Formats: sequence, structure tokens, C-alpha cells
Amino acid sequence: MRSRCVYGSEKLKAEFEQIRQSTLALPRASGELRAEICKMREKMYQHLAQSDASKFNIKTDQGGITDIEFMAQCLVLEYAHCFPQMAVWSDNVRIFDEAVACNLLSLEEGEQLKACYTGLRNRIHHLNLLQQASVVEACEFVEEREFVGQMWRRLMD
Repeated sequence: MRSRCVYGSEKLKAEFEQIRQSTLALPRASGELRAEICKMREKMYQHLAQSDASKFNIKTDQGGITDIEFMAQCLVLEYAHCFPQMAVWSDNVRIFDEAVACNLLSLEEGEQLKACYTGLRNRIHHLNLLQQASVVEACEFVEEREFVGQMWRRLMD
């Protein structure tokens, strides 16, 4: 999903991108795909999620970055065989833009997912610069987490 050719001739880069896009565009059984993603995510919650209810791990807790990334990846894997443009980009922001263009998300949903993602990423970057963990008080990002949870239920259930 995130693979990119970073070195090589233009011919090699083009061949790599063709293989990447054709692999992502293979048809998949959407129900099975979503079930596997949800199963994987549930395991991650159990092993990585913040155990302190007064804290929110921006990356791994429910409603955080990982949930947003999984939704973007699911949209690509589920729909790239119908909409090849879904497999062009490897970044979440442009994946959500393409999902809106393909009518897989409403404009409002796409914009809100991008806003949640960039807001959470910006906070992680800020904390990293301060050499702090990506954990904040649970009272932060409440609306964003609720929206991400709502979108998770809509896209993944």
C-alpha cells in the first residue's frame, strides 16, 4: 500500500508503479477484507492500546491514526479494481480525495477524515520534536475520535 520506488531508472520506476497499482487493483471479497481488517485491528487494540483510560495514544488507540490509515487502505483494496485511480497515491490525504471523487465518501466525510488525520499527525510531530510520547490527555481530540469511530462503523461494519 505504502510502497514507493525511491531509486532507479525511470523505466524501473514505471514498471514498479505498474506492478504496485495492478496488485492493489486485484478484486477482493469486500466482506472478507473488512472482517480480516477488523480482526487485525482488534488484536492491535488488545496489544497496543493505552491501558490508562485518562490518556489517549494518538497513534494506536481507538479513533486514532491507525484507524484512519486502515480505513484508507481498506478503501483502496476494496475499490481499486472498479476505480483504478484509488491505487495511484500512497498517502491518506490523496486517497481520501480520490474516494470523494469516486463517490465512495461524501465531500464532508473526506474533508473531515483529512482534518482528523492531519490534526492528529501534527500533534504527533509536535510531541516528537519535544521528545515526548504520542500520548495526550483523554479529553483531547474527543470530537475527532468520535467522528473516526462513526466512519469506522460506516465503512468497516
